[in-house]
Amino acid sequence: MYLDNYKEIPTTLKHRTRFFLRNKALDILALKNNLTKLNTPRIQFLYFHHVFKNEELKLELILKELLKSHVFISYSDAIEKLEVGNIDKPYICFSSDDGFKNNLRSSKVFKEFGISACYFICPSIINNKNFEDIKAFCEKKLHLPPIEFLDWNDVEQMQNDGHEIGSHTMNHFKLSTLDNTEIDFELENSKSIIESNTGNFQTHFAFPYGLKNHINDYAINKVFDIGYSSCASAIRGAHFSKTNIKHSLIKRDQVIFEWKQSHINYFLLKNCESKIVNE
Repeated sequence: MYLDNYKEIPTTLKHRTRFFLRNKALDILALKNNLTKLNTPRIQFLYFHHVFKNEELKLELILKELLKSHVFISYSDAIEKLEVGNIDKPYICFSSDDGFKNNLRSSKVFKEFGISACYFICPSIINNKNFEDIKAFCEKKLHLPPIEFLDWNDVEQMQNDGHEIGSHTMNHFKLSTLDNTEIDFELENSKSIIESNTGNFQTHFAFPYGLKNHINDYAINKVFDIGYSSCASAIRGAHFSKTNIKHSLIKRDQVIFEWKQSHINYFLLKNCESKIVNE
């Protein structure tokens, strides 16, 4: 009924061809990886969406590899370091968008590694057990087959495992397509529902779809006006110096745990090299 294997996500011939060519290109580019550059002091925000059955072991292997060159910190600690400019090591923090139930696997693995992650959820779909509702949400908002979502008991378990819960709006709309009243609803209701169910009043925010054209100035200002602690994008990059959180979008690199470690390293190294170029 629910999808629980990454390889079972339907793809077109065009998508498979593009994925094949992408992998071949990254195989070549990764041959030049200079892993010593991963020691560049920075805060690297990594985010993911799912941990299907076939990804759990791969997540463990990726964490073991990243631990060789990085220090893992919580999302709130990463935001605090950005605010004060205390970036003396290569730090990584993890977050996850959408609130799929399969992220209970990541919660367990992270706990074993002593890692605290932040899970961004949409309260409108959390706790919803209606298959047709979930199917429609996944098709319209995420372009995926139906995938089961967390319920509030799961959220509580994740908090007990040491993780944070953030907001991903109420209904996973592109905020830039909404009027101001609709934006207010998406941000305010999501925040209040999450806080009432978690008891956590330091709520981080990540906007759906994550690119600059998916949010506007009104929404960004509203995020901080109502008390969110940060606003995260899906724009690749890392943070190297003190940042004014209330005037910045947090850069985050997506990872899919099916990817090769060398490909993940390639993107992380590109971020490290961007510091050298900017200097």
